[in-house]
This record gives sequence, C-alpha cells and structure tokens, in this order.
Amino acid sequence: MANETDNLRPISTLGFIGLGVMGSDHLRNALTIPDAVELIAGADPLAEARAAAEAKGIDAVAGAEELFARGVEAVIVANRHPQHEAAVVAAAERGIHVLSDKPIPATVAAAD
Repeated sequence: MANETDNLRPISTLGFIGLGVMGSDHLRNALTIPDAVELIAGADPLAEARAAAEAKGIDAVAGAEELFARGVEAVIVANRHPQHEAAVVAAAERGIHVLSDKPIPATVAAAD
C-alpha cells in the first residue's frame, strides 16, 4: 500500500530559529517527512542546542542571519520570547515564509 508521502517532492527548504524544547520538537517532526521538505539548518545562540541538532544530522548556526544566508524558503520560529518577534519580522521582511510557534509580539501594544 502506498504511503501518502510517496509522491511528494520537497515543497520548501526549511530552517529553524530556536532549537530548544519546542524547536527540537518541530525538528523531530520535520525529520519524519524527508520527502516533503529539505532541512537546511537550525539557528540558536546556545552551543548545546546547536550540538543537539548536529547530533541529528542537521547543520546548526549561531544566528538567524546565517540561516537566511543559506537561502531558506521557510522557517519555523521557536526561539525564546524576547527574541521571537525580531526573528519573525526579519524572516518576513526577506520574503521567507514563517511558521511562528508563539504569538509574534510580547505585548498587545507591539501587535499594533
């Protein structure tokens, strides 16, 4: 019996911003569909988080700018709250598709 992903081609090059608990969960899920997305790299300022991603075979860089330079078409943003809004906005300004793990701003006023 054919699997529903058997006929899929990579639809996007995908990167991760934030490789902590939630970012790692998203990464683990993305690794289950290698025919649907091409995983490019993850970005996290913490060396331990980068090492954990690299142990799964994913390149890891320290910052979002380094990730964007690799030509990702989409990112999953799951970094820490204080840096979350800036990462989402930076990706969107470059025309990169964004899946935001949290609400974009930290305050209601910032949402305006």
